[in-house]
Amino acid sequence: MRNWVLCVFLSVCSLGCGAGSNGRFPVSGNVTLADKPLKSGTIEFEATDGSHRSGTVITDGKYSIPAPQGLRPATYTVKVSAVESPQGDSAAPPGPESMGAEQSNKELIPAEFNRNSTLKYESGTGKPVTFDVKIP
Repeated sequence: MRNWVLCVFLSVCSLGCGAGSNGRFPVSGNVTLADKPLKSGTIEFEATDGSHRSGTVITDGKYSIPAPQGLRPATYTVKVSAVESPQGDSAAPPGPESMGAEQSNKELIPAEFNRNSTLKYESGTGKPVTFDVKIP
């Protein structure tokens, strides 16, 4: 009995050793739009079963999610978003005046990489921790 408990304990420990932190895995990569690094945006990873979601900002075509905030082992749908504001960045606080401008913001990313994304990424032991996105 004691050997069985020891085997289970060691098996559980070895499974966790592949993960970066608390059973989560880091992921990072590059995002390009029309063969150029995406200046700024966001990237979101949502487990296909809806159980987990994580994301981060994209800056100068690069993103990184460290293991503590990383992905649990699963298959994820990946969504990229980048918004262009017709009035540029405003230093004014949000209010009734800015609501019309928000509604006129333009999504730069095609739907198949955004709200209707077909991009998939698999996280887990032995899986790549880099995921590049090339948007035509």
